[in-house]
Amino acid sequence: MRFAGFSLSVITLALLAAPGFAAVYSVEDLGASDDVELVYGTASNGDITAANGQIRYTSTYNVGDTTLFKAGDLSALFLRNGEATSVTAFDSFNDDGVRSGTTEEYLVGVTPSGLMVGSGTAPYYLTEFTINEVEDEKVVRDFPARAFTTLDGVTITPVLPPYNETGGISRILAVNASNLAVGYASISQTVGSAESYATCIEESGYPQVVCAQSVAYQLRAYAWQLSDGGEVVSGTNLGLPFTPTDDDERLYSSQANAINSDGVAIGYASYAESSDSVIRTLATVYQDGQVSLIHDPAAFTYSYAHGISDTNSDGVTYVVGQVPLRIDGYTYSKFFVYPLGAEGATLRYAFGGDGGVQDFYRASNSVARAVNSKGQVVGWGEWELAPNSQNRRHHGFLYDARDNSFTDLNALIPCDSAYEIVDAVAIDESGEILAHALLKTDARDGSGALVSGEQEYVVRTVRLALTGGTSDQCPNEAPPTIERKGASYSLWLLGVMLFALGLRRLYIRSIG
Repeated sequence: MRFAGFSLSVITLALLAAPGFAAVYSVEDLGASDDVELVYGTASNGDITAANGQIRYTSTYNVGDTTLFKAGDLSALFLRNGEATSVTAFDSFNDDGVRSGTTEEYLVGVTPSGLMVGSGTAPYYLTEFTINEVEDEKVVRDFPARAFTTLDGVTITPVLPPYNETGGISRILAVNASNLAVGYASISQTVGSAESYATCIEESGYPQVVCAQSVAYQLRAYAWQLSDGGEVVSGTNLGLPFTPTDDDERLYSSQANAINSDGVAIGYASYAESSDSVIRTLATVYQDGQVSLIHDPAAFTYSYAHGISDTNSDGVTYVVGQVPLRIDGYTYSKFFVYPLGAEGATLRYAFGGDGGVQDFYRASNSVARAVNSKGQVVGWGEWELAPNSQNRRHHGFLYDARDNSFTDLNALIPCDSAYEIVDAVAIDESGEILAHALLKTDARDGSGALVSGEQEYVVRTVRLALTGGTSDQCPNEAPPTIERKGASYSLWLLGVMLFALGLRRLYIRSIG
């Protein structure tokens, strides 16, 4: 039975439609494997879907007397023909062929030709050394994060940051059809970190790899032009929307989260009001060598841009993300839409009082993740009516900037669907959607074996394909009763992935 949802644009049709109406979307499960509990899709070219997952297995990876790992890990995956294939970018294996599991690896994009991009951390390992004739050891890793490309999921091509003397950081977060990838990279150490690192090398006696573990970096939004094989042709620092002075000791950073076919990127930039103040983060646009803020810094305490469309025939490029809104003494995240290039463009956000944009209800959090050139926006919002102190269940939504309609995606799928759409991460020009859904299925243990007589909720990546229908006819259902423990656990796993990826909307050329 389909999960009942809240819809401002089609709920009347859903309840009163004549028999014979078909659901707007069909639900296609893009696949999983028995050892994956969560499958978090990020982008698709219609054939290959880049994804990430929570691996079920439990193992212990030891180096000497030190246990480095004792849990299931997050792994890069790609989905093809209903199967999930694991990708190992930088992780190591012990003598028995057991993966350390001490890395976090993600696939975040795929081009029409099948070039996949992502990033991962280095595995931890034990390094031994002697100081003043005393033997010592430390658990270290060679770099905090590094971007990579792959065509087959086996051969990995690392993408080095401009500054990598102490490991450095590079992350690719999106790629367009022209193999132009964006993300962020280290361009230097921070001033304070460089001083501390030099002192460590000169005075502590620790080896370089140990001193490097505490290095902090200046991070900038970065673009890499890739070849068809995934090698870096060129790299560009996309810069900051601020101009620090030479004696400015505040920490600045920027990153690009998505890019469209014209090479316009969006993301956010961060800075501290003073050397010891809270970091402020503001949505940005990277276009034609210029960096600009989407709104006046005084308007919001923070903002994040997650998705961008191609430019439509009116010269408008839609940008979507989230801003904070104070309601009844609480601060909520609300999705926004910004028509870049439109005359007199203004930021529109849910319950912002500027045209009636709404989400599920006033006191729910919502985030826009993706948008197409027609102004169709997808993302997630808190759908369940529950106190602020509780974790509320999410539903994916579809918002149309053209007619200001907001719809729960669960109101647009078949009534008898076994899937509950909890997030939507991409929408193509035809309106088809890449989404995440809860599915109740037979339970499996840590090794992936079936547990007799038990069931569990898992998260699957699904494609919502247009059927040509207008709305299915469904009974006026009350919100479903779900075992909170199981559902909350799977949503917690989804939350881990959302946090790890920074709620990044990943540009998708086509998911059709």
